[in-house]
Amino acid sequence: MQNKKCRLNNVSDGIFVFSQPETPNFSILYFSKKNQIIKKYFHTYKNVSTIKILTITLKYGTNHIHIILGSFMSKILVISAHQDLNQSVSNQLILQELENHFGDKISVRRLSDLYPDFKIDVPAEQNALVQADVVLFQYPTFWFNTPAILKKWLDDVWLYGFAYGEGGDKLHGKKLLVSTSTGSPEGVYNGEIVAKIEDLVKPVKHLALYSGFEWQGVYPLYGALYIAGVHNDEHLAQLQNNAKAHAKTLIEKLESLV
Repeated sequence: MQNKKCRLNNVSDGIFVFSQPETPNFSILYFSKKNQIIKKYFHTYKNVSTIKILTITLKYGTNHIHIILGSFMSKILVISAHQDLNQSVSNQLILQELENHFGDKISVRRLSDLYPDFKIDVPAEQNALVQADVVLFQYPTFWFNTPAILKKWLDDVWLYGFAYGEGGDKLHGKKLLVSTSTGSPEGVYNGEIVAKIEDLVKPVKHLALYSGFEWQGVYPLYGALYIAGVHNDEHLAQLQNNAKAHAKTLIEKLESLV
């Protein structure tokens, strides 16, 4: 939790009112007297899921008054669009690292497990998006494009009245970023024969912006190809280390957003 400048708004009859109104998602009032919480008031925010609590002790005259400070923690949604995670090294490991770090603050939807028949549960997916504040697309780049399951998910879920058009403001103000793995090394994506990864992901960027997301960029993991029987154990170990390092980068970025 970041330390932020706060103020004690008023004091009357031993009841303290503490708030921090200058931060958009951090405006909570607590009333406390003689170490007992008399009343809590939470300013209601859309899509709030988790609350951190911090107790602060202030000295007022001869009394020590405990004031409880709470902060809203954003909910992170990960859309995993690998075609078969059981065959994945990097994507599977990245998801595990994210879940281990964020715990109940993150929800991972593995599309290949949920919809092996490509029949998307639209209400369920829309609800997951509504509940989230930060959305991460995690997928491998296939032939310089997104996997088919992600395109199907977008076509089915981001509908008129939800993601665009009249009443289609359900994604406004949320944050979206992309993490994508490639089989080829970074040098292939040089903007000559193959476009740079930033250019390949432009369709995702622009659909995000069109739907009201705040675009947070693309994070590529290059050279993540592993084929059993072709690559050796040393290569596998290197890929696993690279995936963990990539996950750490994502964690740092996500932490900065929530």
